[in-house]
Amino acid sequence: MNGFVFKKITVEGVDISKFSLYVDGDKSTNLMGWESVKSVAYAENLSKLIERKLVGVNVPVAETMGEGHYIVFSAHSLDVNRYDIKVENGNIYITGSYLSIDNAYNEFLSDVLGYNFEDEDANELQRELDITAADSKVGDLGLGVPYNREQLVKLFEEANERDDMIISGTHVFGDVGNSFEVQYVRERMEKSAGKCCCLLEVDLGQYSKYCPHNKGVDTLSDYDLSRIVSECYKFVCDGGIISTCIHMANPLMNAPDGSWYRGNIGGNANANEMFTEGTELHEKFLETLAPMLRFLRGLRDLGVPFLFRPLHEINGDWFWWCYRQRDGGEVLTQETMHNFWKCFYKILNDDNGMKDLSVWVYAPSPMFDNLHCYAGDEYVDIVGVDWYTGLHPKYPDVPHPYGWGMSRNKPMALAEVGTGEDQRHFYDAIQLLDFMKDIMQKGCKISYFSTWTFDGSIAIMDKNKEFMENEIILSLDDLAKRWARDSANK
Repeated sequence: MNGFVFKKITVEGVDISKFSLYVDGDKSTNLMGWESVKSVAYAENLSKLIERKLVGVNVPVAETMGEGHYIVFSAHSLDVNRYDIKVENGNIYITGSYLSIDNAYNEFLSDVLGYNFEDEDANELQRELDITAADSKVGDLGLGVPYNREQLVKLFEEANERDDMIISGTHVFGDVGNSFEVQYVRERMEKSAGKCCCLLEVDLGQYSKYCPHNKGVDTLSDYDLSRIVSECYKFVCDGGIISTCIHMANPLMNAPDGSWYRGNIGGNANANEMFTEGTELHEKFLETLAPMLRFLRGLRDLGVPFLFRPLHEINGDWFWWCYRQRDGGEVLTQETMHNFWKCFYKILNDDNGMKDLSVWVYAPSPMFDNLHCYAGDEYVDIVGVDWYTGLHPKYPDVPHPYGWGMSRNKPMALAEVGTGEDQRHFYDAIQLLDFMKDIMQKGCKISYFSTWTFDGSIAIMDKNKEFMENEIILSLDDLAKRWARDSANK
């Protein structure tokens, strides 16, 4: 191509040389760095494109937005489907969600600038271009959730009754130490196992202002929230299931080892004050839940049903929400523990309008009393266990860890599962499969399983391809076909 595409570019009569590029409000708190933010990458790409190919003018990326004219990018919307290209008040705004900003930028190039990356000859127009409000547009990705809460519950009920179908799942993780990279885990599973699990679980506990390393600041940025919600929404639209657990940061910050999820509540009086609206401790409790609630409200507004697994391993003694309190805390009563669960139930279902979307999973440890912390059948949809008991179960009278749960007549699950030499991880995925088949033969029902994160995940285990190809394991592809079939039969 000889020269530049345009002789001149103006925006409502103002020459492009008078403009700067600006990224509005997109700040990532993950460890990938500023350059990984999509809106930043697009702004820098457009700056180079304008100078090198379009018109030969330097349009810099500004650190702040002051007087003058700007092309503004932002990618932190929670309306995942929508994107906008708007010419207004002498500026251009290219906005969307983490997912839809791709379409916004590409359509700005193709529809507004008329630029074609694939056909360089088509760009040899040498014309003048004036961008006006008539070039504004609103776009929509057109994605939709393929099932509702009722269908989701029926799926788990069916899997629970069948011995030839187990819903596959894993907690998600990231290459940089984060535990919420849905797309990363999906791609890694598809590469290593050929198929992806159909259930992925996220955890936003570490963003809390009460995590010591966050120094009193809620660190979940709007951009990262849009990224997480967008990845979860896309996964669900493709047929998958999203679950949420939370390693809650302790508002009292009293763990001797500095861990955000350890320490204690301080006793029954403190605990019940924490559950009582209007108290200082309740406000702190809401603050520690704030990142998770922002995420779940994002799913709510998109109509995404989700599994919610709060207070996991509540009957142990290693988390601050466990009824057997460590480090000087008194044992919490049955009433206190029931109030704890009911407090969560009210916050999500009543205060945040999630009753028609939330599917509640009660997941204690199998090693201790299950009933003490169980608030009642009306507050729970699925009963599971977090099973880390070795390849050869510690309890020879299996289904002892399951027996009480199955008496509730609800779908059962291995809500977290792992084992091995360190009582945590399986050596390979086929051993996990054999383990599940063995306990099912002994009377246990399994609607779904979810492996823990990082090297305990099915995404990383050896022989995971053989595992995912087994006829009883329901994969993402299998589930997508099921939803499509159900829709066609309506």
